[in-house]
Amino acid sequence: MKRRRARKDWIYNKNTWKTLIVPGGLILAIFILGRIVDLQSYFETAQQWSWRLGAWGPVAFGALYIVAMLFLLPGTPFTILAALLFGTLWGYVTMLSATTIAATVAFFMSRYVAKDRLEKQLSGLDDYHKVRRWVETNHWLAIPFLRVMPMFPFAINNYVLGLTNIPFWIYMIASMAIFVPMTGVMIFGAQSLYRAMVAGEVAWGMIGGAVAAGLVILLLGMTGKKVFMRDDQGQAEQ
Repeated sequence: MKRRRARKDWIYNKNTWKTLIVPGGLILAIFILGRIVDLQSYFETAQQWSWRLGAWGPVAFGALYIVAMLFLLPGTPFTILAALLFGTLWGYVTMLSATTIAATVAFFMSRYVAKDRLEKQLSGLDDYHKVRRWVETNHWLAIPFLRVMPMFPFAINNYVLGLTNIPFWIYMIASMAIFVPMTGVMIFGAQSLYRAMVAGEVAWGMIGGAVAAGLVILLLGMTGKKVFMRDDQGQAEQ
């Protein structure tokens, strides 16, 4: 019964569904707008503007994303926009680099700069202590799982993980296991949609890459979910 309840809580967790619905909703919105408004001209104008900035374009965009993450703002729109502004390769490089830096800065802020204040604020969140205990005992599975199906929003996860006792190198390697494929899914998906919507091209290579990365993410998420429910059941029975 408790195991069934844990599964139900995970399914109905609003952050779980945000992770699944928000990216798809944004891409669907762009597709619908493309049928109503001449988005191609707007995208081309934005791309020309970003190209005129040269290397400073991705740098400024990445810096803006980092600030947004530190202030707990949504990051998905940035990832989709990066694909449209900088293309597949530089969009991917920009967002993977910015995501990594944002996660690093938040981790060290949480652990060394504002630990007491953040712990006081975050300890009131539902499942905070449960997640922290799970991360400290099963970090190699817990961290990737929390990145895929977060118990808290993505930006808050960075701060929560900084409050645990795990070493930074474990935090970063386990996080990168998700950052690398998830960024690819978002960038490839957005770029494929843009080509199909504007040029009428079906980028099968990009679609295949997004599907492959998505399967990796799904596998990690499912494995992590099983371990989390098992550990949660064990704690409840003690």
